[in-house]
Amino acid sequence: MTDRVYSEEVLRWKIPTWEKQNETVIVDYMGANIGKPLHIGHLCTPLFGQATINMLRLMGYTVIADMHQGDWGGIFGKLITGWKYFGDETTFSEAPLKHLLDIYIKITEKIEQECETEQECRDAFKLLSEGDEASMELWQRFTDASLVSVRHVMSEFGAKPDIWIGESFYE
Repeated sequence: MTDRVYSEEVLRWKIPTWEKQNETVIVDYMGANIGKPLHIGHLCTPLFGQATINMLRLMGYTVIADMHQGDWGGIFGKLITGWKYFGDETTFSEAPLKHLLDIYIKITEKIEQECETEQECRDAFKLLSEGDEASMELWQRFTDASLVSVRHVMSEFGAKPDIWIGESFYE
């Protein structure tokens, strides 16, 4: 549904609107995880979140819509380590999110078979946390590729965040 159609429908319901409010509301919705595709469980949050945002704006509030992605944490130790073992530039360029998920699955299996791999993943995340240049480059590539996919799906849902601040913002 386009914004215009949605707005016309809401106005038809005779929902009261108010003068501009002197308040700002922040709505944080849809915490997508980097390196993993969205699935059916991600459907409700952006739909309800965007509906809430639209209603608050209609009621006169200033709303800041934040799509807070999971772009930091232990998963990156796994993805960086997994890239070392299973990463392939051609496959990544053809289907980045699918390749990242495949890497995640393979490194998780490797951890289950070889206990020392778990420590290797922890060490990789530690290097990333310390700002290691090669690790930061991989992190940025994985994040950028994942967000292209997330933004596409969110636009299909009609979700339009104002800002995209992830967990990495606080590092």
